[in-house]
Order: sequence, then C-alpha cells, then structure tokens
Amino acid sequence: METPDQVKLKEITDCFCSLVRIDSPSGSEEAMRIRLCELLEPLAGKGETDEAGNLKFKLPGTRSGPICLFSSHMDTVEPGRGITPRLDSDGQIRSDGSTVLGADDKDGITALIFALRRLQEEKAPHGPLEILFTAGEENSLSGSARLVPGWLKAQFGWVFDGPGMPGTVYRNGVGKIGFTITVTGKAAHAGLAPEKGINAMMLAAEGLRGFPPGRRENATVNYGSISGGQADNIVPEKVVLTGEIRSRCTSRIEELRSELEQVWKGTGSICYGKGYPAYEQTDEHFLRQTQAVFTAAGMPSEIKDFSAGCDANHLAHLGIKVCLLAMGRSDNHTRAESTRPEYMLTMSDIAFRLMTSEWKY
Repeated sequence: METPDQVKLKEITDCFCSLVRIDSPSGSEEAMRIRLCELLEPLAGKGETDEAGNLKFKLPGTRSGPICLFSSHMDTVEPGRGITPRLDSDGQIRSDGSTVLGADDKDGITALIFALRRLQEEKAPHGPLEILFTAGEENSLSGSARLVPGWLKAQFGWVFDGPGMPGTVYRNGVGKIGFTITVTGKAAHAGLAPEKGINAMMLAAEGLRGFPPGRRENATVNYGSISGGQADNIVPEKVVLTGEIRSRCTSRIEELRSELEQVWKGTGSICYGKGYPAYEQTDEHFLRQTQAVFTAAGMPSEIKDFSAGCDANHLAHLGIKVCLLAMGRSDNHTRAESTRPEYMLTMSDIAFRLMTSEWKY
C-alpha cells in the first residue's frame, strides 16, 4: 500500500509530465495559458491576461496582511516541442533526449499548483496573494519587461525558477545589454584583384582583439554569433556580430558599453537590442524572513549571488521586494535537463509555508 508521500509524489510527477507535454516555447504559450486557467480557476478565481501574455490570479486573504506574489514562467527554450518525459530508475525525470525537459520552469509551475491545492484542502489562513505566470522569460525576459506598473499590487514576491538545490535563495540578478555590430568593408574578386577589396573579416578581427570576450572583473562580455561573406572568391564586404555585456553593476555595464563603442568606432556600426536591468535585494529583513521559512521546514538555506537574469529583475524594478528560489533542476537549456519529484514536492511545501506565513513589516 502506498504511503501518503508516495501518493503525493506520483500526483506531482503526473502533473509535471502533463505540463511538459504541452508545447510552450517562447512566443507560443497560449495552450499553456489555457491549461493553467483550467487547473487554477477552481482554486484561485478567474485568470487575467495582459497584452504581453502574462497570466495573473488573485486570491483575497482570509486574514489581513501585505499582498504576496508567487511567480513562474510558462515558456521553454527550444528544442521544446513534442517533449516526451520519462521517470528513470534513478528517480530523475528526463526527456527522451530529443528535446529539453522543460523543467525550466514547469517544475516551478507544478510547485505552485500543489501549494494552492493544499491551501484549499487545508483551508489554511493566508494573506492576499497574487500568482503570476509570465510569457517570454526565455526571450530576454520579454514578458515581465512589459508588465504595466500597477497591474501587480504585491509588496513581496518569490520567483520559483532558480538553478541549484532547494534552499538556495538568490538575492540579485545581473543586468544585460545585447548588441549587434555590422562591419562593412569592400568587395573585390579574391583572385583577380584582392588588393582592391577591404576584408570585413579582418576588420572584425581587429575589433575582437581590441574588445575581447571573457570575464571583466565584475562583468562578462561575449560574442555569440558571427556571419558574413558571400563566396570563397569574393573579398567579404560585410560581417555581422552579435553579443552581450552582463554585470550586477549598472554603472559597469555602461563603462563597458562606452569601451565597446570606442574600440569599434570607425570599424563597425553598433545597435542595441534586448536587455534587462540588474537588481539587488538589499532588504535583509525580507531575506531573513524567507530563510526562516526554510528553517521551519527543517531545511538549510543559503543566500547567493545569481550570475544570470530572471523575472525578478523586472519585478524588483516595479517596486516589489523579491528574490529567486532554486528548484533543484539540473542541466536546464540542454537535452540532458532533469529534475526529481521530491524537489517539486519540497518546493510546493515551501510555497505553501510562504503563502501562510504572517508577513509583518
């Protein structure tokens, strides 16, 4: 006979696997939105969708207190269509190897669904809650970037989307700017008159030497793609490079932007694309209260720095005191991505405890 925990683990596994079978790569989240409304409207009332495709639920409090936000994102990276999950003999859930698993971030969604179910089943007292499922997180946080100030009323929030083991609390996130550099030379016949050409690849090489990729103290620079040229017998006239600058320090990003422009000036034209602001959670009282919830659950916790961005970046700039919580998944954004039902059960318990805690400020 199965124990209650075994039953719950099976329910969580079944729910998670049903969600990852729903195709929802960035920009194609509609089926996921529909399914979440079917699952959550009996628990949290009618969902609201904004122009960016973000989905919100509001639960009135059964007691007074600040409004608290719980967030995950609906989209996945590619290859994320036709995902076939399986529970392996080692207890890990993986895809069949032809796609990502989609635990990023459907493990977070699963944890929140089960926390809300428990809230209803136990009729547990709680303050007012907002539940947010964003679109486009994997596309430079494009969904949360379009959140209209005032649409969310929360004062505190937790994003269930971090890498690492449960108990890891990330207090910050890096900011990023993306750039595209177009280098223009002069075409010529590579065999008959190469001296009449200006090789755009060689110009690009000079720029790369002057502003190379890699770690720059408290920042990183990367060139992610390079393309150009037409044929082997033509001196390449145009080369296009794309890249990014990341740092937790906004002023450092601006310093490196200035250096980038200085080095590439006269060599290439630069345009800037999608990015997001850095954030730092400096409210130690909020972080200690968050850790106290893990302690009450009998779990160790650790506050860390985060070397990427997440929806918390934009939520923080909306004035919400927010942090990112680790979900336990491994190898996200790869075909080797995996998670364990126990991690989702643990984080659903943490979500429930956060929802039912008395947040006094």
